[in-house]
Amino acid sequence: MFVDIIPIKRFPKHISSLTYTVPEELESRIAPGQLVSIPLRSSQIFGIVLSSYTPKVLPQHNTKMIIDIIHDTPLVSSTDMQAWQTWSTWYGVSIGVIAKMALLPMQKRKLGKMELEICNKKIKTKHHEKQTIYGDKKQRGIAVKQAIGEKGQTLILVPDVSSLDIVYNLLDKKQQEKTITYYSGLSTKEQFSRWIQIRNGEVDIIIGTRGAIFLPFYNMTSIIIDKVHSGDHKHWDQNPRFDARDIATYIAREKKCTLTLMTYSPSIDMVAHHTDTTLPIVPDLPTIIDMRGAHATGNYGPFAPSVEERLIDEKKNIFLFLNRRGYASSLRCQDCGFVHTCAECSLPMVYHQTTNALHCHYCHTKAPIKNTCPSCHSNMVKLRGGIGTQLVEEAVKKLLPHTPVYRIDGEETPEIDYDTPHVIVGTKRAMSYVDWEKTGTIVCLDIDRQLALPEYRAQESIWHFIHDIIFLKEKTANYIIQTRHPDHILFTSLGNPKDFYDIELKTRKQFGYPPYGYVVRYMYRHINEDVAKKEAKRIYDTLSDIIEKQKKPIKLQGPFSLHPVYYRKQYWYAIIAHMPQEHWEQLSAWFHPYVPSDWLIDPSPSNILRA
Repeated sequence: MFVDIIPIKRFPKHISSLTYTVPEELESRIAPGQLVSIPLRSSQIFGIVLSSYTPKVLPQHNTKMIIDIIHDTPLVSSTDMQAWQTWSTWYGVSIGVIAKMALLPMQKRKLGKMELEICNKKIKTKHHEKQTIYGDKKQRGIAVKQAIGEKGQTLILVPDVSSLDIVYNLLDKKQQEKTITYYSGLSTKEQFSRWIQIRNGEVDIIIGTRGAIFLPFYNMTSIIIDKVHSGDHKHWDQNPRFDARDIATYIAREKKCTLTLMTYSPSIDMVAHHTDTTLPIVPDLPTIIDMRGAHATGNYGPFAPSVEERLIDEKKNIFLFLNRRGYASSLRCQDCGFVHTCAECSLPMVYHQTTNALHCHYCHTKAPIKNTCPSCHSNMVKLRGGIGTQLVEEAVKKLLPHTPVYRIDGEETPEIDYDTPHVIVGTKRAMSYVDWEKTGTIVCLDIDRQLALPEYRAQESIWHFIHDIIFLKEKTANYIIQTRHPDHILFTSLGNPKDFYDIELKTRKQFGYPPYGYVVRYMYRHINEDVAKKEAKRIYDTLSDIIEKQKKPIKLQGPFSLHPVYYRKQYWYAIIAHMPQEHWEQLSAWFHPYVPSDWLIDPSPSNILRA
């Protein structure tokens, strides 16, 4: 007897399984879904039995034998393994990579002692997708309780770890008794025991971050995605670059369970595809301060005069936000807000003191600095670099010398004394450290940076961020946005959101971006720039020929260098594939095998240009 085994190990994407023979004494016990130990070269690893069979013709080469069956009861179901195969084609990885993410930690001493229920229970359900939009925290709590299935298991997906306790506290006491959380920050021991509880159906409600979508549920009847608009549901920094929302949609369809989408800030996709979407009108809108005239007195500090007064008078906590999403600071005119962008790629150019010129880090072009602003022709304008967290921290300490100031960005996380009124200065990372109930003033200091980015999701990302703070803050808190573009649609449509969605949908339809098309990004990197560029061009030509010969509805864009082009000691280039939204699953499964294994595949990317 032969068996195909899914190795619980990272293999190249073309290796989906390995073939072994079964010792005679184990033939009567072998079954799909079992955890077994297998030899691999000179070592021993674990694997999952995919299938067993007796071939009509014996293979010409010698086949190794499995070593042992770790547990007679299958660890996962055939349905789970079928899903793994589908997702591996979506994301261009081997099934073993998906299996490694989906399974419990491989603790040798504990595996044989596991108590496993047989995976054959199923409650009959009728699939339907429910879209829900809630305007305040109270309504959201009611919605979560109502969306939980009466029978079977419910998975509540949250975008980040800080949301775990928030959602848990929305449940009533009876529901909390049947609830556990699951996320990557758990210890190995905790992950092992909770995985077994979930797989055996010992808990009814699981609250988890995006990785929890891979758990082998005993009997799932309901999936709730909280803050479905959040980009944190997408895994973006390493393979597989999966989107938990896409996988949840697949599971809901295949297992015929209820899928509930929860948000207070509908995504562009939701508005396009769901006719019952009700756009929420926010009663307590932020105060928009026009910074174009705020420095008329010659004060070029980070705060408008009215904001300084607000900070001085504030008796509660203060949160000062700077948008630093990994892009270089742009130089701009302090009078009109003009941002000097590259003529080739439209990215903001950066001032280099050594050359006294503007440089584009994307396409390596240069531009001289002029004495007058190209937009408003002001003679007294000096283009300045954008403010950073350290500069703001110093300014706050001067303005409020007796108030503790904590800076939270990518470099450090200080210990905060929450019993004392304080100021937090930071990036988006700092938001999970803010005590929103005790925060009286929130100021977005430099939200304009992202407005200049040529990314199709950039405007939507800012829109959601603005509404994130509206949702999190107390109603009485002062919410202020400083901008040099107060007439931008992002700000003028806050009171009438339909205007924003209409413009975004029109733009995306024109260029074939989601929700009117599905986008996949293919990335190649090499230590030599010429090699990276030539390989990107070669693969682009090869893939284009394949698409043309097969007459598939896929359009390629590129190749182009990413930003920054030199990242993690390698040069990065990319190709974009546009596919029809309704057929992306089938087209991805067909197309991805043609992409070389040393390329990274990023379906529905969070951004196009960033490495």
